[in-house]
Amino acid sequence: MLKTEIHMYEVEGITQVEKFITGLYKKKQCIETLHNLTDELLSQSHDADILKEYKQKSDEVETALGIDIGTCQFPFRRMLIRMGDFKDIELQLRDSAPSTMKFRMKEKKSTRVCSTISWTNNKNLLCGRDECLEVRYGASVEVMSSLKTSSVNGVALHKLGLLALYWRDGKNYIILYSPELEFLKLFGEFFRTTDKFSHLACSEKYVAAVDPDNRQLKVFSGDGQHLYDMKLMGTMRPWGVHFLHDGCVLVTDLMAGCLKKYAMRAGSSEPVWVCRDLLSPVGISTNQDGLIFVSSFSAKKIYIISQQGVLLKELTNQKLMNIKEVYDISVVGDQIALACGQDGVVCFQMMFDALVK
Repeated sequence: MLKTEIHMYEVEGITQVEKFITGLYKKKQCIETLHNLTDELLSQSHDADILKEYKQKSDEVETALGIDIGTCQFPFRRMLIRMGDFKDIELQLRDSAPSTMKFRMKEKKSTRVCSTISWTNNKNLLCGRDECLEVRYGASVEVMSSLKTSSVNGVALHKLGLLALYWRDGKNYIILYSPELEFLKLFGEFFRTTDKFSHLACSEKYVAAVDPDNRQLKVFSGDGQHLYDMKLMGTMRPWGVHFLHDGCVLVTDLMAGCLKKYAMRAGSSEPVWVCRDLLSPVGISTNQDGLIFVSSFSAKKIYIISQQGVLLKELTNQKLMNIKEVYDISVVGDQIALACGQDGVVCFQMMFDALVK
C-alpha cells in the first residue's frame, strides 16, 4: 500500500515538473518572439529616424536650391558651406562669380536724385543725394537718419566715421561725419569749375576724390592732409574710384568706356591695365573674393571683372531694365545696392551656380 502511494506521488511530481518545463518553454518562446519583435521595432525606428533626417536634409536642400539634384543656384555663398556639412550631399561651386541676380527691393518713393551709395559696417546704406545725406536700413531701405545738405557726389567709409563729397559754389568739400551723421570735421577741399558727378574712395592710408575737370585724383592722408594730385593719364572722363587691397586704385572712364587700374603716385600715372568695351561705366565695388563690380550708367547691366582686368560676366535683371540710370554700386556679401538717380535705392541678391550630387 505504501509502495503504491509513493509511486503515485512520483508520477504526480513528474507530471507537474513536465507541466512546469512545458510552461517555461512556452514562456521562452514568447520571450524570444518579444525579443525579435523588439529588435524589428528598434530597427524600423532607426530606419524611420534615418528617413526623417534624410527627408529633413532633402527638404532643406530643395528649399535652398529649388530642385533635388543637378545644377542649382544658391542664394548665399555661405549656404554652400552649410550644405556641404551634409555627408550624403556633395556640393561643388561651379564658378566664383555669380550667375544671376534676383530683385530684392526698391525705395518706395524717391523725390531726390540718389547719386552715390555705400554699405556701412553694420550693413545699412549710406546714400548721397542732391539735397541730403542719408543712412537707410539695409533690410528695408527705409530712412534711418537724414541730414539736409547741398549736392552729395560721393560717400565712403572712414575708420572714424563716414565721409561725404559735396559740390557747392565751384568747390568740392569732403566732410567727416559720425555714424549718426553728426559733423566731425572738414576733411578736405578743392576747387572745381563744373558740377560733374564724381566719386570718393577711402583706404587704410588714403582718401581719394575724383576731380573730373582736371582728369585727376585729389589724394589725402587718413587724417585729411592733402598729399598730392595724381594725373590719370589716358582718361577722358573719370567718374568712379575704388581702392584695392594691393594699394592700387580703380577708376572708371565714362567717355572711353573702360575701367583702369593705377598705382598710387604723385604726378602722372599710367594705367597698370585697362578693361575695355564697357558701356558708360560709373560706380565701382569689390566683394570678399576680389571680384570687381562696375555699374553702367545707361546700359542696364553690371559688369563683373577679375583682379587682372578681364571681363568675366554681365549681370542684368528685368527690374533693372526699367531703371533709367544708375550712378553708383556697392556690394557686400551677396547683396548689391545701386544708386539709381530718380529711382532711388534699388537692391538685388546675387545667385551662385553649384553642382549638387
